[in-house]
Amino acid sequence: MPKHIFLIALLLSLFFSCKQASERPVQQSQPKTIEDIEQQIIREVQGLTLALDNRLTKLTPKTVNFPTEDGKGIQLQVQLWIEGENPLKLAAFVPNAKQELEETSAYYFAGENIFFARSPTFRFIFIDSQLKYWLDADWNIMPMDQAAKEERQLWIEDEAAQYFSVFN
Repeated sequence: MPKHIFLIALLLSLFFSCKQASERPVQQSQPKTIEDIEQQIIREVQGLTLALDNRLTKLTPKTVNFPTEDGKGIQLQVQLWIEGENPLKLAAFVPNAKQELEETSAYYFAGENIFFARSPTFRFIFIDSQLKYWLDADWNIMPMDQAAKEERQLWIEDEAAQYFSVFN
């Protein structure tokens, strides 16, 4: 008999704890909007590029300088950071009015594919080797039709290929 009382007490305890748990309001997470997902992607890319740039400060890039016609300055500098055989970042620099080099283009790689590119006025996020997000300098998505994205993607890939070619 005491065994049955123990089992009944256990079952009643479980019943009331389940009933109390079921009476508590359940907080359900709302489905994410497309905008929420896009902002999450943008934050991830910002974090990745910042982390990579911090890591690159410890590596020495391959550098090619293109002198001015008079040979007294640099009209273009291209830098390539690699790890093993994999490119990490490719960047181009031109002199400003004070003759200090400023970055004009940067391309970030995952393997051999660009995942992010930037210029002083735009940012570009690639997913599966396709330009998915065209952003302004403040990381706001700029609505572009597919044809404009495809044209810009070809331009970015062509420019990166030209810069890469200086290292061959």
